[in-house]
Amino acid sequence: MDYSYSRPTEVHCPHCNQMVTVDVWLILDQGSQPDSIHSIIEGSFQTHPCPNCSKSIQKVDQPILIYRSKLHPPLLFAPALKTTLKEDQTHTLQQPTVYT
Repeated sequence: MDYSYSRPTEVHCPHCNQMVTVDVWLILDQGSQPDSIHSIIEGSFQTHPCPNCSKSIQKVDQPILIYRSKLHPPLLFAPALKTTLKEDQTHTLQQPTVYT
């Protein structure tokens, strides 16, 4: 089972000067997304192609939770670099869905 989770996020493209929506990973399952883990190590993980002009939007600053099922500790949290703790919590914490 893949525990990865991405959410559409509105960001500014510096090339076409437009606000665009890109999928940003908030939870990454290392077992299901090994290429993404490698891109984190290389530093290219937060880069997204602009859906409007196709140029790269560099460094979308979002917190990420990495799930490593077979390692200790199993969870690693990397906060966004230019946000406060409260902003990180707003991005990552959501009200639970209640099923009736």
